[in-house]
Amino acid sequence: MCYRVRIAWIVLFLLLPAAFCYAEILPTIILSSDLITFHLASGQSGPVDADMPIRVMVQSGVSGWALNYQAAPLSGPGGEIMPERILVRSPYTNGFEGLHIPRLVGKGGLTGEKPVDVATMQFRYMATGQERLGVYEGNIFSPDGGPTIHVRMVIEAKVEGIEPQKPEEAVPGPKIRMSFSTDKIHFEVSGSPREYDADNAILLTVESKHGFKVKAYAASLRSQYGDIPPERLYVNPGNGNYYSLEKDVVVLERPVEIHPEKERTVTANLSFRLRTIWDDPAGEYTGQIIFTCEPEM
Repeated sequence: MCYRVRIAWIVLFLLLPAAFCYAEILPTIILSSDLITFHLASGQSGPVDADMPIRVMVQSGVSGWALNYQAAPLSGPGGEIMPERILVRSPYTNGFEGLHIPRLVGKGGLTGEKPVDVATMQFRYMATGQERLGVYEGNIFSPDGGPTIHVRMVIEAKVEGIEPQKPEEAVPGPKIRMSFSTDKIHFEVSGSPREYDADNAILLTVESKHGFKVKAYAASLRSQYGDIPPERLYVNPGNGNYYSLEKDVVVLERPVEIHPEKERTVTANLSFRLRTIWDDPAGEYTGQIIFTCEPEM
């Protein structure tokens, strides 16, 4: 299984034409798994629990954060399965509640330097008995920037005297620790439109016994008066070249190690650049830069 964990996201504030740009690294959210599976037999109705719960771990340097999750429709041979029938239970819900709207699964404040367990999510599907055979897939996403959870539902033909096959226990993914040297990026934007370099760089550090790739991409910077597309925000991963954050950019990587003897630390000094144009109106802009780590197994 390929594990894809969203490690951190950065919010940018920008004032134009003469202003400052700040970035704050929000809580790092780690899930014990990025996949849940439901197994049903044809004609089965009533509650069906997912194969496993998911633990939520958070490392936060800020207070007052909250984490919500919401489901999108599942797609399969019989069309779409609506998110109202996918339920979640957490310490902050009233039993099992439908994921057709955001549901609170965790909240808190400062956690220190290491991630701490904040909640366990349990998932349930309310079967109607009318679902068609096949595999249905979709996602449970977080409007607060948490990692996406992939949902897989397998509906098999009912065989008398034989229970639906249970999936094998998932193998935990490799442990990877990612950290940043600072929680702010500062641009001084003034004068004519041009390219502006951030006043400071970010030192990205990854500790792992395994190979990995760290990628980054940006969302649009938005304000009350207009947007700045991510194609005009750039990152230099330390090789002297700047790459647009419109799409995934590999900012740090290490090949697979077949027999790693000990945990190794790898770093990258990331520099950022912003390009402005005449059409950018003055105002405060916000956006995101998302870092994703993909273990190389």
